[in-house]
Amino acid sequence: MRKIRVRAAQLEAPWQLGVSKFDGGTATLLDDARTGAKYAKESINVMQVQDGVWATRWGTRYYGQEVAAESAWLGVKEIVSGSSRKLFAIGASTGKSYVMNSDGTWSEIGGGITFNTGKKPWFLQINNHLYIVNGADPMTRYDIAANTLVRYSSIAKPSGVSLSRGGGLAAGSYNHYYRVTALNDVGETAGSAAVTITTDKERASWDPTANEYIDISWSAVSGATRYQVYYGTESGGEFL
Repeated sequence: MRKIRVRAAQLEAPWQLGVSKFDGGTATLLDDARTGAKYAKESINVMQVQDGVWATRWGTRYYGQEVAAESAWLGVKEIVSGSSRKLFAIGASTGKSYVMNSDGTWSEIGGGITFNTGKKPWFLQINNHLYIVNGADPMTRYDIAANTLVRYSSIAKPSGVSLSRGGGLAAGSYNHYYRVTALNDVGETAGSAAVTITTDKERASWDPTANEYIDISWSAVSGATRYQVYYGTESGGEFL
């Protein structure tokens, strides 16, 4: 609410009139003269690649060269690798993936992986990897440096996890909980069922040279490239 101070003619004391309705709109001054002489007013189809150096914007459906096999792009994502930038795109007709070259042309990414053309893709870049999901296909990772696609294949979570104490430890009042996960090139499984064991010493005081340790074993998971072990002193509170 904006308040306006007015003075009634018949009264000496000032009055305040509250205005709460602004259906008259607003007035905004747009003056080109206020724009710096060296500033571009619009840059629809161009971009600055260096200070004062302009180039044609990378190709999309509207700019640059189109791909004959694609009627449109299902999704386009700018990716960054070091000091270079380029576009990654998925075709709406074939579901194939492409990267933009510096001359404005597109190159198809080989490997035979395609995406569902009825689903919008979502992208997330982490370091030199671009992760792609659409709610229908398995999660896919694009390796920017290698220019390859890897599709996530589901693997089972570890089972058969067992614990045993080293000879320097005995059963006691200190509880220890462990879970194990399996990983492949793209992702990590849910954790195994928690397993527990007790010792007569807290973990921080164990001396491995005195055989004070816990041995952990589990069944191998097909397709796993590595594993992670989570530990905690309470069930459900395990951490790396």
